[in-house]
Amino acid sequence: MRWLQVLAALLLPGLCQTTRFRGIYGALIASQRHTLPLQLSSEGWYAVNLTVGGVQTRLAVDTGSEVLWVRTKLLPHRPNSSTWKYLQPPHFHIQYGRGKIRGDVAELPVLADANRLSHTCLVGLANSEGGIWAKQHTIDGVLGLSCSEMALAGALDCLLPNPDDNDDNSSDPMDGRNTERIFTLQLRRDSGTLTVGPVPDEYRKSLVPMPQMSQCGHWTVPLLSFRVAGSSPQDLLSGPTDAMLDSGTHSIVGPTFQVIVLARLLGASPAPMGEGFGGKITFYRVPCAARITLPAVTMSLGARSKEANVTLRGEDLVAPPVGDGVDQLCRLQVAGWETRSWILGATFLTKIRAAVFDLGQQRVSIAA
Repeated sequence: MRWLQVLAALLLPGLCQTTRFRGIYGALIASQRHTLPLQLSSEGWYAVNLTVGGVQTRLAVDTGSEVLWVRTKLLPHRPNSSTWKYLQPPHFHIQYGRGKIRGDVAELPVLADANRLSHTCLVGLANSEGGIWAKQHTIDGVLGLSCSEMALAGALDCLLPNPDDNDDNSSDPMDGRNTERIFTLQLRRDSGTLTVGPVPDEYRKSLVPMPQMSQCGHWTVPLLSFRVAGSSPQDLLSGPTDAMLDSGTHSIVGPTFQVIVLARLLGASPAPMGEGFGGKITFYRVPCAARITLPAVTMSLGARSKEANVTLRGEDLVAPPVGDGVDQLCRLQVAGWETRSWILGATFLTKIRAAVFDLGQQRVSIAA
């Protein structure tokens, strides 16, 4: 991916400096925070409104991927056609768990607040959508917030510019100000907030810092235990493992065989499988009454003696019934997949007060 970034820098003179110096919010995020409201769409995406290329868009907020992309067909004309007069534009390709996206990359103005000036960013323009993506009608693209600085059209390069890339001879107004590269995600049942800049005051005292990640990739935390309540509580894990925080996934997803054990302990039965990249996705269902009777599960995350404990009960783990729910089966918000680590989606993220993502320190903190 790095060679693509170098190519983009050569093809788009001055763009990389503009993007990294100022980002969407310019000096604003250097001195104070900026909060964007999120709304849960009918398809289950937590979406934020951004104006991209002069067009109002609803983008899914996804901490499990890194690219900022929109559908090409939304834009009234092909952007910056003169930039690519003699050279082909760079391409991007993303393989998600249940589909892939392809397209070109262009420089576009991106605006998050009508009261602020827009800034130019690298944006992916999707012209090919596979799997579930072609069926999504409540979003226009994705704001990928994964910890990656290797991605072409990376959303974090647009939201949180790297001050270390600043030119020493520049008179950029960010000089001398707070340049922490932090965003905070707070999700609720049908809404949430994305805060860019310093951590909101209401979460500071309750934050539990997770160990620093070994590299900037997916936002991961150590999962120390996964216990199911009962007369003899059982831990599904044989030892600590990694868990990825992924706001673009609705459920909790785990290794197939560990989830089989969990489903048995919760009294769940298999539901029809779904297609996933690298293997089938196994879903489960339980009687809708399990929203009241299901045993609680508790996850411990972080470092020993400094962990955050998060408990999910039946109302958290069982999807609401359709209709009156009497004598019906409801989906369990846990799925099995051919993966080594756990993926903690919105089912988990709505149970904590907030998650703080620190790009500079490559660390997550949880306000439980």
